[in-house]
Amino acid sequence: MAVTIIDDDGPGEVTFAVAETRVRESQRVAVLEVERKRGVQGAVSVGWRTADGTALASRDYVPGRGRLTFAPGVTRAAIEVEIIDDGAYDLADESFAVVLDEPGGGASLGEIGRAVRSIVEGATAFSEPPLHSSEPLPALGGCHRERRRAARAHQ
Repeated sequence: MAVTIIDDDGPGEVTFAVAETRVRESQRVAVLEVERKRGVQGAVSVGWRTADGTALASRDYVPGRGRLTFAPGVTRAAIEVEIIDDGAYDLADESFAVVLDEPGGGASLGEIGRAVRSIVEGATAFSEPPLHSSEPLPALGGCHRERRRAARAHQ
């Protein structure tokens, strides 16, 4: 049996746990997990900031910047970004990014230094359009939607 010794004596590196995920607009907060890997010695820190994509700061999310600090031995921290639920139904997902920068305390940036969050509609989101529907959509102020799929048998 082989034993592998992992060197965790240094300050390590900081990275996002995942590069891309989705958050429902109705959740109001996107939580981004940041991990400290390959070392836990000493206190380290990393800066972070939001960046627009198709989602725009102050319209779709609250812009932010800050600094996370990891005490000695701590391997996880979180960044929270407030999502703005504008009450309007968006046909397409909108996305923004959070970027890690300026590591301190001897740490380095890990593999995932930029994480993208896609904002999707809350309770009104659907994955498959119904065959036919004309019920009112509250998010559109009572307007009706009309969705139909052509039946291949009638082509």
